[in-house]
Amino acid sequence: MVSVVIAVHDVEAYVGECLDSVVGQSIGLRNLQVVAVDDGSTDGSGAVLERYADKYPEITAVRRPHSGGPGGPRNTGLGLARGRYVFFLDADDYLGPQALERMVAVAERNGSDVVLGRMAGVGGRRVPKVPFTRNRDRADLFRDGVYYTLSAQKLFRRGLIERLGLRFPEHLRTGEDQPFTALAYFNARVISVVADYDCYYLTYREGVRNVTRSAPHPLERLAQAARMMELVERHTAPGADRDRLMRRHFRCEVFGTFGPGWRSLDRRTRRRAAEAARPIVERWLTDRIAGRLPPRERLLAHCVRRGLHRELDAVTGASRTNRFFLTWRGGRGVRESRATGWIARARSALRHILNRRVSGM
Repeated sequence: MVSVVIAVHDVEAYVGECLDSVVGQSIGLRNLQVVAVDDGSTDGSGAVLERYADKYPEITAVRRPHSGGPGGPRNTGLGLARGRYVFFLDADDYLGPQALERMVAVAERNGSDVVLGRMAGVGGRRVPKVPFTRNRDRADLFRDGVYYTLSAQKLFRRGLIERLGLRFPEHLRTGEDQPFTALAYFNARVISVVADYDCYYLTYREGVRNVTRSAPHPLERLAQAARMMELVERHTAPGADRDRLMRRHFRCEVFGTFGPGWRSLDRRTRRRAAEAARPIVERWLTDRIAGRLPPRERLLAHCVRRGLHRELDAVTGASRTNRFFLTWRGGRGVRESRATGWIARARSALRHILNRRVSGM
C-alpha cells in the first residue's frame, strides 16, 4: 500500500527510532515497503539499516555515495518504490503510530493525490500550523494554507509521481523538495489534510549534520525563490490566486533573506544579495502582493527596488514582532510607537522614503 522512502546520512543514534516508528505502524508492516537509502554515511548508520533489513523482509537497505543532500537518496528510493502511495521520511524524524493508516484512509476515501499529515515539533523544531486548523477532505491550494508547506514529508500517490516524471533535483543543496511538492500540488486532483492527529514528528537533534536544516547562503536562497516563482507563473493564471502563492515565496524566501543573520554577513555579500533580490522584486512584486505585506516587508521591498543598501541594513535590525508601524495614513504616513532598539537605526530609512513621498511602500 505505501512505500516509505527514508534518506539516511550520519544519524546512527536516531535512525533506529525512525525505523521502529515505521515497523510499528497500525496499518501493518505487511502493507508497507520500506526503502532506506544510506547516502554515504561515515558513522554506523549503514550497519543499523542492515540489521533492520535482516530482521524485516519488508525493509530494503541501499547504500550509495554521498551526494550532499536528500534529493539523490530520495530518487534512489523512488526508483525502487512499488507501493500505491509513497511517503518520504527523514531518518532522524519519526511517525505517530497511526499516521499512515489515517492518511491512507483519507486518500482512499477521497481519491487524494497528496495528503498532508499534521506535524509536531520536537526539541524546539518549528512546524507549519496554518494548513492544520481542521481536517480537509478537499483542501483548496490557494486558500487553505496548503502551499505554505512545501516539504516532502507527505503522502503522495505514486501514479501521480510517475505520470509527471517527478524527481528531486540533485544539484540543489537545500530546497530540493519545493519544486517536487509544488508540481504535485499543481497537478493533484485532490489534496487532503489530516489535522486531528500528530502524524509526523519533526525533530531538532543537537549535533546532527544536516545541510537542509542549516541556513542556506543568501544567494542560494534567492535563486531558489526565483526558480519557484517562475514555476508558479507557468502553472497559474494571473490574479489573486497566483498572488497568494507568490506572497508565500516573498515572505519566506525573499524577505526571509533579510532576517536576523543579515547584518552578520560581510558587506560584499550583503550587496550581492540585495542586487540578486532586486530583479525578483521588480518582476514579481505586484501592487496587489505588496498591499498584503506587513509594513516592514514593504519597506524592505522599497529599499531593494531602489538600491538603498545603507537603509536596507538599517531596516534589517527590525524584529518581525516589533510594533514600530502602527497605522498607515493613505499609504504614506507612519505613526511611531515608543522607541525600541532598532528604531533609531531604521529612522534614516523611513525618513528617506517619507521625504520622497513614496506611496504604497
